[in-house]
Amino acid sequence: MKWPTHPVAELFPLLTVTEAAEALGVSRATVYRWIADGLIPVIRWRGRTRIRRDALQQALAAAER
Repeated sequence: MKWPTHPVAELFPLLTVTEAAEALGVSRATVYRWIADGLIPVIRWRGRTRIRRDALQQALAAAER
């Protein structure tokens, strides 16, 4: 996985759907589908969808098992 390299990304462990899709190498639609299916937990903040990095890593690890 390739995490965003923006300097602020180190301070805030939250990803946008676009950043998560790029890190996973899938489309945004796929990420939204996984969210709807309950595979990826999200945080709704100010009307935006955010994904915690550690939650994404845990979801991927669980999916590989």
